[in-house]
Amino acid sequence: MGGLEDGSNVKNDVWSSTNGVTWTEVKANNSEGFSKRYSHTSVVFNDGNGEKMWVIGGFDISITNDVWSSTNGATWTEVKANNSEGFSKRYNHTSVVFNDGNGEKMWVIGGHGKFGNFLNDVWSSTNGKTWTKVKANNSAGFSKREEHTSVVFDSKIWVIGGNDGGRDSGDNPLNTNDVWSSTNGETWTEVKANNSEGFSKRKGHTSVVFDSRVWVIGGAAENDVWFMAK
Repeated sequence: MGGLEDGSNVKNDVWSSTNGVTWTEVKANNSEGFSKRYSHTSVVFNDGNGEKMWVIGGFDISITNDVWSSTNGATWTEVKANNSEGFSKRYNHTSVVFNDGNGEKMWVIGGHGKFGNFLNDVWSSTNGKTWTKVKANNSAGFSKREEHTSVVFDSKIWVIGGNDGGRDSGDNPLNTNDVWSSTNGETWTEVKANNSEGFSKRKGHTSVVFDSRVWVIGGAAENDVWFMAK
């Protein structure tokens, strides 16, 4: 879904595959629906009216905070308008689907906001339109960051690594290798400290849950793979 091609061309096409080899264009570039964008997030979530794919925020010609849904990948409905209330405009955030004990919700976590500000707020929604602030920006827990990853594992949300906006003496971005978890999105526990052993500091990596483990894959000029079991 969408993305940045060759470092300059922003896309809003959608492709699907049953095997990873053969891909079918479901939504053409420049077509109606969500605008061209990159550094957005996507999840699959049932809002009470069946499972849908969701596109959340990102960067088109500016930072957005709109939300779109689709049952087929071709036709998209705007659920939350750009500039609307709820989570603020952002990109390089993360999104997960998680049950906090009060039913499954979509969650938006941190990212890069307006005016170059990094974020560490957390928001949740049961319908994609109305969003509740669960963790305030500047609050305790994981630091402000972008290009981190988030997964759901062991009945918790996890935030892994990323760039927290700090700079070293040479004005280079400082990445992190800390890991945080939460059972409710509001209170966060540091599981792996920054600068600790294990996977090195990184941003732009990916993380998945597979075989009862959390996996950290590549990122920031790395191509290593790490896992954490229960």
